[in-house]
Amino acid sequence: MPRRHRQDVQPEILLPDVREPERQANDAIGNEYRARVRPTDYRLVVDGWTNTFDRTEEVFQSIRRTGEYIDEGLVSFMMRNCAMASASPVKDRNNQPVLRDGFIVHRLRRVGCRIYMTQGEIGRQYGRSRQHVNEQIGQMKKHGLIVNQGGGWYEFDARLCWRGDFKIQKAYREIQRIRDGLVITDGTSTLVTEDMDADECGDHSPGQVEEEE
Repeated sequence: MPRRHRQDVQPEILLPDVREPERQANDAIGNEYRARVRPTDYRLVVDGWTNTFDRTEEVFQSIRRTGEYIDEGLVSFMMRNCAMASASPVKDRNNQPVLRDGFIVHRLRRVGCRIYMTQGEIGRQYGRSRQHVNEQIGQMKKHGLIVNQGGGWYEFDARLCWRGDFKIQKAYREIQRIRDGLVITDGTSTLVTEDMDADECGDHSPGQVEEEE
């Protein structure tokens, strides 16, 4: 039986439909300038990366209390190397944006809390062995830092770090799924039915170990 398509590889998110406000703004200022409309709670992105230090430190402190070891430098390195979030609107057969509940459906081409690197690549750039990286990724999963993975990528809890537009982060936090069949929604977890271990194009389940390069 063929493996089911993993919906979380390039997940769909809902972003506000600002086409009409933008049209009205551009009609008001004329043709010499073009306006872009942003939500009132929009946060300016400076370097494209943010880390919720307090929440991450809470996880670190919890691990320290157990007496276990986690390479905090490696966690920081991986978070800092997450991809810049990239989303594009989903179009229908008439090349019009797909609407859902008054929002425009977008597909995330890159997720802002994912590092798109293999364990070998991480180890070479960080300067440690692949075995060390493998062991530490296991610790990150165990303590809820890494919540999902696929072929060549690892995903952090979007509440801990993000690279890119904050409105995309906010939308993704509403639907972020983690590897044991849970969905994170602003601090709470709710059971979902989709099997998060389904593979596509070599994506591996969280329990598997990467092949040596």
